[in-house]
Amino acid sequence: MATLKEIWDNKGLTIEEVAAKADVSIQTVYRINRGRHVSLKSLRRVCQALDITIEQYKALDKEG
Repeated sequence: MATLKEIWDNKGLTIEEVAAKADVSIQTVYRINRGRHVSLKSLRRVCQALDITIEQYKALDKEG
C-alpha cells in the first residue's frame, strides 16, 4: 500500500485540501503522516477525507 501522502497525491489533493475536507489543522495531517500521536477523532476524520479505513491507515503505519 502507498504512503498517506501518496494517497492524497493520487487523489489530486494537497495537504491543505485534506485538512479542510477533514476539518482539522494542516499540522494534524502532518502529524498523522509522520505517525505521531493524534486524537482518534482527528485520525478518523482524515481517513474519511481520504476514503480509507483506520485499518488501512494502520497497515500503512506498519509498512513505513
